[in-house]
Amino acid sequence: MAARPRIQISMIVTAIALIIALGVYASSTSLAIKAPTAEKHTERFYCASGVRRALRGKIREAMEDYRLALAVNPKSGAAYEAIAWTKARSGDEAGAIEDYTTAIKLGMRKANTYFGRGLCREHRKDIKGSLADYDEALRQNPKFAEVHISRGLLLSDLGDRKAAIEEFTRLIAVAPNNAYGYSNRGRERWRLGDLRGALSDFDKALKLPMFKITTALFLADRAQIRLQLGDIKGAHEDADKSLELDSGTNYNGFFSRGLVKQTEGDKKGAKEDFARAFKICPNYSATRSGSINLLKD
Repeated sequence: MAARPRIQISMIVTAIALIIALGVYASSTSLAIKAPTAEKHTERFYCASGVRRALRGKIREAMEDYRLALAVNPKSGAAYEAIAWTKARSGDEAGAIEDYTTAIKLGMRKANTYFGRGLCREHRKDIKGSLADYDEALRQNPKFAEVHISRGLLLSDLGDRKAAIEEFTRLIAVAPNNAYGYSNRGRERWRLGDLRGALSDFDKALKLPMFKITTALFLADRAQIRLQLGDIKGAHEDADKSLELDSGTNYNGFFSRGLVKQTEGDKKGAKEDFARAFKICPNYSATRSGSINLLKD
């Protein structure tokens, strides 16, 4: 089973923390892959070289570098963490969990190490173990935003909306400029029927800096919330703005505008937007029975 997009993105976060620590990147802003800065033939050099190779898809070569790191220091927690991350990247979550555990036993008791193991445990449906690792990661670093997000979304997946809201509220408290704290809390409030609270959260999220494609996604969500509140004009404006920012992959933008047009009585326009949404993402999981029926007419 392929990792869910959220877990894949979170693994990138663990990678960034790992590779910066090992000195793979000369610039954390450009993220250009550079040669390791550690002195050659040291444990740190081989670990950094291995991560660098893994990032380029050269897994076999990366594992050879890690073997050399362990030859220098058989009790290298950093090497086991790098091996674990590489195995997780390759889809071997069971092996990754084992190596993360070894790294922890060897003294790598860092937030990033527990977070990496927690992600692997979550993907293998070990919910109790995953939550325990997220809790320990947050004990180590209470401001680790990605752990708050992963923990909140896992609670949401389990159906505990109120606990998820509490987690995202904690994220907002430690990182008030993190748009995902507001957007994720807004979605949980939306699911619980708190439309005003959801709208307030999306309003706040959209005032914060983020990538254009993320803004498009948030606008599409806010459009549906506004529509449910009866603000058809505002909903249409949000949907249009969302598609102005991204019309290539933004299936939610087309779906949201289709809902607006359907409410306005523009059956033809709604049908066109729903068709484009489902063409981009045939397995779109939003509630769409009405739009599917419209397409059949």
